Amino acid sequence: MTKFSIIVNSHNQNNYLERCILSILNQDTKESFEIIVSDTSDKKYYELKEKYKEYKNIKFLFLESSYQYPTQDQLFKIESALKYCKGEYICLIDGDDFFSKKKLYFISKELINYKYSCIQDSPMIYDESSKKSKKLISLSKYYKNLYIYKKVVNSWPLVHSTSCLTIKREVVVNFFKQTKPFDCKYLAIDILIAIYCQIFYDFKSLNSYLTYKSLGIKNLDKTFSKIISKNYWYRRKEQHKYYINLSKKKNIFKGIDYYLTNIMCYFLKIIN
Repeated sequence: MTKFSIIVNSHNQNNYLERCILSILNQDTKESFEIIVSDTSDKKYYELKEKYKEYKNIKFLFLESSYQYPTQDQLFKIESALKYCKGEYICLIDGDDFFSKKKLYFISKELINYKYSCIQDSPMIYDESSKKSKKLISLSKYYKNLYIYKKVVNSWPLVHSTSCLTIKREVVVNFFKQTKPFDCKYLAIDILIAIYCQIFYDFKSLNSYLTYKSLGIKNLDKTFSKIISKNYWYRRKEQHKYYINLSKKKNIFKGIDYYLTNIMCYFLKIIN
């Protein structure tokens, strides 16, 4: 049985796509894996498909997406690739990111003792200009897991990146069946999956740095990362709505963050 199915979702990242594919092919592991490249780029790079045609464990999907929002486009690519996955676990990765050589080896070791539904490793930030990498240092890593923060502010899991996620295939299938992810305009699949697993399964963060996340090119994260932008707050409001609807707890404590987010969204609506 195939252990891992790696879904590479790409949109106009053709300059980085081969690097991503090679980082998977060069994995230092004895576990079996397959690669499904799910691409909605404006220009289809069929020469990559031709170049790797001898690899029986690589499949290319060139898709046409009609979705307005990039987050929905990402969901569409992953759901489309899921139909071809045979692995016990699904690894997600964006076309401009790449894996460390030992990623599948370390993930496999972790899964020997603990059959997690969803694992998140930590990213190395890779600067495309300087070609240098460094560990992601985030203050949220320290306060997000505090009991008082979860009780007073919000109890969402800390999520690093789509490319850091490894999920049981059956969990991903259930996620698309049981939730309505395409109703979300601003939330990427990483936080959607993480919240879903936190409520219905389990979500584990590892301290191991196994994924290189690209910095310096246009990507989805930059659209929502600025706290002064309306997109930041609109996404946050949508995240609260998704969490509350999914949890199905009528008396759930929404936290300070819920009320602050609604105030900010109301204010932004007035000034715009």
